[in-house]
Amino acid sequence: MDDRGSARDPGHGRRIRVECVLLATVALLALMAAPSLWGEVYTTEDLGFFHLPLRIFFARCLATGADPSWCPQLFCGFDLHGEGQIGLAHPWHRLLYRAFRFETAFNLEFLISYPATMLGMAWLLRRRGLPIDASLLGGFVAAFGGFLVYHYMHVNVVAVVAHVPFALLAIDAIMRRDSARGRAWPGVALAVITGSQLLLGYPQAVFFSMILEGLYVASAWAELRGWPRWLPALVFAKVLGLGLGAVQVLPSWGALAESERSAPTAEFLGMLSLPPANAMQWLVPYLFESRVYAPAEELVPGWRVEAAGTLSDARVKEYGAYNGVAVPVLLAWVVIRGRRLRHGHLAAWAVAAAGLGLVLAFGKYLPVFEVTHRLPGFNVFRAPARFVLLIHLASAVLVAVAFADLAALRDRGDRLPWRRLWPLALPTIGSLAIVAAARFGSPEAWLADHQAPLGGLLLSVALVAAASALVMAAARRVSWAPTALAVLIAVDLGAYGMSYLASGSRAKLDLLAAFHPVASRSMGERSVFGPGTLVCDNMWMFNGRGLVEGYAGLTPVRRLDYSKPSSRRVASAAWSVGHPTTPLPDPLPRARLVAEARVSGDPNRDLDAIDPAAVALVDRPVTLEPGGPSGGDPIIVRDQPGELRVVVDSPARRLLVLSERHHHGWTARVDRRPAEIIRAYGDFMAIVVDEGRHMVHLRFEPKTRAAGEAVSIASMALLIAWPLCLRHRARWPFAGRDRASRLKGFHRRSAASVASPGRLARQSTPPE
Repeated sequence: MDDRGSARDPGHGRRIRVECVLLATVALLALMAAPSLWGEVYTTEDLGFFHLPLRIFFARCLATGADPSWCPQLFCGFDLHGEGQIGLAHPWHRLLYRAFRFETAFNLEFLISYPATMLGMAWLLRRRGLPIDASLLGGFVAAFGGFLVYHYMHVNVVAVVAHVPFALLAIDAIMRRDSARGRAWPGVALAVITGSQLLLGYPQAVFFSMILEGLYVASAWAELRGWPRWLPALVFAKVLGLGLGAVQVLPSWGALAESERSAPTAEFLGMLSLPPANAMQWLVPYLFESRVYAPAEELVPGWRVEAAGTLSDARVKEYGAYNGVAVPVLLAWVVIRGRRLRHGHLAAWAVAAAGLGLVLAFGKYLPVFEVTHRLPGFNVFRAPARFVLLIHLASAVLVAVAFADLAALRDRGDRLPWRRLWPLALPTIGSLAIVAAARFGSPEAWLADHQAPLGGLLLSVALVAAASALVMAAARRVSWAPTALAVLIAVDLGAYGMSYLASGSRAKLDLLAAFHPVASRSMGERSVFGPGTLVCDNMWMFNGRGLVEGYAGLTPVRRLDYSKPSSRRVASAAWSVGHPTTPLPDPLPRARLVAEARVSGDPNRDLDAIDPAAVALVDRPVTLEPGGPSGGDPIIVRDQPGELRVVVDSPARRLLVLSERHHHGWTARVDRRPAEIIRAYGDFMAIVVDEGRHMVHLRFEPKTRAAGEAVSIASMALLIAWPLCLRHRARWPFAGRDRASRLKGFHRRSAASVASPGRLARQSTPPE
């Protein structure tokens, strides 16, 4: 089609672009969902090591009616609700894993966030006045860009990010409504979205969302100007959202206090900062052999990179900064257009968010980290490289705004002169300069050890040059150029992301269970990891095996060293798992009576000096009756997650020791009377029982969960009452209108009374 035909029917090219983006979306979702068609699930890194086995545990608890808050199969007992990443309190998770087969539920949870992100971003951009093709393209870049695809193994992170565009939508609606009643329903939506994010149990991603929301509020306020009458509704909605999520936030706060991350150091907070060399990914996406530059010293303790320098390198997901070849080119277009750019306020927000994200992502490599890591929020979370999320979501908006401006330029019949388009050549020049330095620089340079083959470098330059050429052609009113640019963006991101996804692992659950076998007498017994076995492989839980160690985000503080035989013995460890699995000698029972207790300030040191079968190390003085037998082994008559019932027949006053990890949330009753729980061996629980036969009942009922539930219920009540109260208030005189409207109505009625004083008298006369 020539230029004149395009001008007569500008909607034809737009329809083609919409169809292309939708087709690319369906194709990518089909590729991502393909393993589920033959019963497989993704098992790469955290998906297999953490999310999959613990979601199986969650599904089993839902099926049996047990409380999944406490997982006895991890760390000799683990506060799974406080750790948060399974999202036990989220209604969506409970519906999924109760209504569907596990494989179906797991794959649905994994997949749904990507189309949700695209829908939310496209909706936001459409609301801000962008055409449908640009809005869908921005949604595509947000959903299938580098961060969300590269972090697919962090399924809860992707789910939290999927809420961000909807949160911005609600904020935009609150700020642009004229009345308190009109702001109520968007406020309810914002509160529900914030609560849902918190219930997903990944507060770092919620923190990123709040930064983006704050920048958006500032940008929209600069656009709207005037007194912020919307501010009370916005603050009230966020407070209610925090209240809705309190059922997860408060237990997580308690779990953080008892975890190894309770007092993070600056070194810990700076771990996984983005090396500045990775900024070259935006101009040469295939520059590095593994697509990222990952220094060897950045290997996190506990990771085992089996194929360093390839896509299976565990550090690739953290340092993946690339979000499409068109981003630097369209950024140059924004610079060219300057104040003439349509939707300039939206572009300004995107540039500010991307710039802030870049500075924060570099982390310890910039001096500003010495200040930021002490600020609230920043002083809790590690991995500054994850601030790349701000860049990726902002660049999706920037791509949409620049693309819409290009299309509008062509539809209006404008054509920019060549002399104004020279900045579009800068990305290509920069790409060529980096490739030349990589190929012809000193062979001893650091890049020589990380450099990709020549084919990847040439492909990178070709992609950047093609994007520059298409933007130039669109600026010169070539009719097919915007469509070709949209296709290039979709193919580029799709190939980049799906090739990484294909490098991951997938498997059927029965094969995973067969690879982690249970020995003949090990069901319900605890195990430790044998030599050569990954210490972060929670898949050994599949067949009901309890683990002394494990992998979690909030690893609980452990006072014993479980590499020592004595520590393994008191933890009731009967097996060393691996290939092969071997038995361990003389494990102590999970519940036993001891006649002697000694106070110890360092159980790990003192454990080797006692016989743990007869002596318990406790944290406070305990009065027991000396002499005589310790008594027979107690009988555990009920062993459910978060609940233990033990029948004890004690010959005298003895100490009942349980190899269940001590936690402040446990409560105990002996024959229905409250009993004190004592810390034994630093990590476990003990209860004093008197002579005779007793029933000891322990339940996991942390006060943080009860307080969180109360706050969430109260917040839900306020959330329901908010729009209802404003609805009834609208019937009151002057209700639901701002001060200017009330004054205008008052002056109008005053003028009417002057013109017709008799009418005013009739209105003011009380009825007989």
